[in-house]
Amino acid sequence: MSLRLLIGASIRLYLEGLAYSLRRFSELEVVGLASTRQDLLARLGDARPDVVLLDRTMPDSLALIAEVRGTHSEVQVVALGVEEDAPDVLACAEAGATAYVARDASIEDLVTTIARARDDQLVCSPRMTSALFRRLATLAAAKADDTVAVQLTGRELHELPRGVRFAP
Repeated sequence: MSLRLLIGASIRLYLEGLAYSLRRFSELEVVGLASTRQDLLARLGDARPDVVLLDRTMPDSLALIAEVRGTHSEVQVVALGVEEDAPDVLACAEAGATAYVARDASIEDLVTTIARARDDQLVCSPRMTSALFRRLATLAAAKADDTVAVQLTGRELHELPRGVRFAP
């Protein structure tokens, strides 16, 4: 069974060249090409892709990633042409991308990433793994700071309205 791909890129030459290159791989089936946000969203339902490849340089690509994942959560999104620096990779992850392919990656790297994305596996450099873990630690610390423990005195507990309970 082949993996169904929908490719989104605003540069037609890039879009068609990528599709042509990926069609060499028997395990991949290019089911649609889209050069605009509206075109990609329109083709999403009809094409029923397993993976959307989305060029990061498309206008509002992060919002488009979030929209695809929000409306079709079963579809994996691979961001293409990502700057391999923490802000860009983290932005893709926070938008909902399953994986990313750096600007200097090869077609073979892309095919490997597509296969891993299908299996919910992220391929990234050790430097980006470290950045992702730092971001998770920051989010966890912020979440812990949001949780404020309230200590009530015995009298305050006794004066609570009937039926109000606090977990110990």
